[in-house]
Amino acid sequence: MQLEEKIRTVEERPDGYPQMMWVLKGLTIGSLIDKFEYLNENYGLTQTRLGYSIDLGPSTISRIFSYRHTPNKATLHSLWLGLTQWEELFESELEEDE
Repeated sequence: MQLEEKIRTVEERPDGYPQMMWVLKGLTIGSLIDKFEYLNENYGLTQTRLGYSIDLGPSTISRIFSYRHTPNKATLHSLWLGLTQWEELFESELEEDE
C-alpha cells in the first residue's frame, strides 16, 4: 500500500517575497496510524520495531497512536519517515521473492 502523500508544498508569492515551502504540511496522526496498521497487518511491524528504528520508545508511540499525547512536528516527521522506510523495505523484499 503506497499512501499518496505530498512531501512538500511550495507557494509562489506574487508580492516579491521568496516562495515558501512546507514539508509534510498535511501530515496527521490518523494517516500515520493507517500506514502503521497496514504494515502491522501485512508485514508484522510492531510499535517496538518502529520505535527502535526512529529512537522512540514503544510507549511513546502507543500514546501518540491512542491520541493521549500530542507530538511535535519533528516527531510526526520521524514517524512518517520510519513508516515510509519500513514500507519500502517490506515491499522490496516482497518483490525479490516474486
